[in-house]
Amino acid sequence: MHILGIDSSTEKLSIALTSCSEVHYLKNMRTYALQYSRHSGFMKSIIALTDKVLEKAAIDIEEIDYFCVNRGPGDFTGTRIGISLIKTFALSQNKPSAGIDALDIYAMQAAYYNAAKIMQLLSGGLRACIVPAIDIKRDELFFCIYEASLYEGHKCAGKLVYKNRELFINKIGNDSISGAGTFIDSFKEYFKDLLGEHLREYFEKQNNALFFCGTAFASYGSIAAGLRELKHKFFIVKKSLYPDAQYLNICAIYRFYKNGAAIERIMPYYAREFTPFKKK
Repeated sequence: MHILGIDSSTEKLSIALTSCSEVHYLKNMRTYALQYSRHSGFMKSIIALTDKVLEKAAIDIEEIDYFCVNRGPGDFTGTRIGISLIKTFALSQNKPSAGIDALDIYAMQAAYYNAAKIMQLLSGGLRACIVPAIDIKRDELFFCIYEASLYEGHKCAGKLVYKNRELFINKIGNDSISGAGTFIDSFKEYFKDLLGEHLREYFEKQNNALFFCGTAFASYGSIAAGLRELKHKFFIVKKSLYPDAQYLNICAIYRFYKNGAAIERIMPYYAREFTPFKKK
């Protein structure tokens, strides 16, 4: 099975082609990926860059079984270009496609780079939460909370395998918007509402960990300093400041095997309600 994913939601374009067997797909994945900076004018040559990935993998577009894209929130123009291209590929080849939420991709990426730490925590009876936060301009952030678990939750973004053990990335909250300057206070209140009476227990266990990731931490350096106010063990996952299409593909493959194949009506996911023209 071959999966082509495009992430054009930020200033860094990421394209990945993942090949896997249909049995034990997480253990047998091979990925061919390329990343480009927006400053290189990638939007003008996104199709040519996609061809480079296909050429690198020695696979023709007709051999792709599944197409996927980061549907946002993210850069308005970039996200829509990626969606349009993936929809065109899927329709022209009559193949299934999927649009994956940006926060799911960030959470999966952070979990991948910290799988050893997370498994150590879980094996010791502790907990690990992942908090992706995206810079959505206007000094605002878009974020949510996920929990890495050995068990599949109701809203699972995907799973990975570490040393023959499955690790599920479960979404445990709702997407929220916060001011950049008030993020720490907003996060504490959000976490309190989410965990309720279990909040004290969570923070009393100082070895529990929070993993933060996303473009917010590339845009607002002051947030990292503010996290110390939590008086809690935390990590900023620098390898997950920008989304990588490899992890988009992992989320999409999970959806494919769980829900089946379909040609989705992929729509951009806007952090704020989109109104193209204001009424006079």
